[in-house]
Amino acid sequence: MVATFTDTAAPEIGDMTAVIYIAGLPRSGSTLVGRLLADRYDVQFCGELLHLAAVCPPVADEFCGCGRKLATCEFWRPVSVALQDRNAASVRSAMKDAMERNLASMDSSLVDALRTTLEAIWAANCAPIVDSSKVPRFASYIQRAFPSCEIHVLHLVRDPSAVIASVSTRPLKRPEVIGQQSLKTFPPGSVADRWRRHNAQAAQLRYSASSYHLVRLEDLVSAPTEAMKPIALAAGLRLRQSTDAVDHSLRGNPSRFETLHVDPERCRRVGAPPRLWFHRLRAMLGSAYGYPRIER
Repeated sequence: MVATFTDTAAPEIGDMTAVIYIAGLPRSGSTLVGRLLADRYDVQFCGELLHLAAVCPPVADEFCGCGRKLATCEFWRPVSVALQDRNAASVRSAMKDAMERNLASMDSSLVDALRTTLEAIWAANCAPIVDSSKVPRFASYIQRAFPSCEIHVLHLVRDPSAVIASVSTRPLKRPEVIGQQSLKTFPPGSVADRWRRHNAQAAQLRYSASSYHLVRLEDLVSAPTEAMKPIALAAGLRLRQSTDAVDHSLRGNPSRFETLHVDPERCRRVGAPPRLWFHRLRAMLGSAYGYPRIER
């Protein structure tokens, strides 16, 4: 055990202590970071809880990060049972409406469903939960569901060139969703605007979260342990000892089905076409995050 990390006793069942919320843009490495956290620390990586409708009865014919279908996964079965009085279509509709409206109009039934989900996950393992939903507003739902729970935000940022190129030109296959062949792609301009707006909203979480940590993906893949150390200390995470981490992520990047590995060069560059330079500059207007405005 490394002396600089806390080594407290496991909390009592029912005492939700911490949720590590990964905020950022799609294709920014949230799946990789979630898996790295679960590999090094005693946490539960649950993937994108934003899609909790997938475990509402009837359970969707999708795959968990462990490789099993959600209907047969031992991790998600208790959650599905706890949500047995919810309808997946209604939860999905309420979630969509909530994301398009202000927090004042937050659906109480949706908050209750999220509370039920988090309680079921916590009761099974009593370890901090890692949620890679990314959408800044969803962190507020968790805070509403558990006012006494500590929300530790890991704001993950990736060079806009890589994000724009990946989201606009590289449709990833989605083996975990039956009947859906690949993730959607979006025009470079809309991705650039979203990069600027989304990261600005994520930065605002510093004022409401128990702790906030800005991490660049390029720095994290170069030195994962050092990059994650501040949030691990803030959340009181314990280093994982002998038990191997099992990925039970709900949706997310298809890389969650691969062997965990860190490739700094792959994360740093994805071969962004030169024609996208204008959109990169457009994304960075007023928010550089340490990236040079002119690519080198």
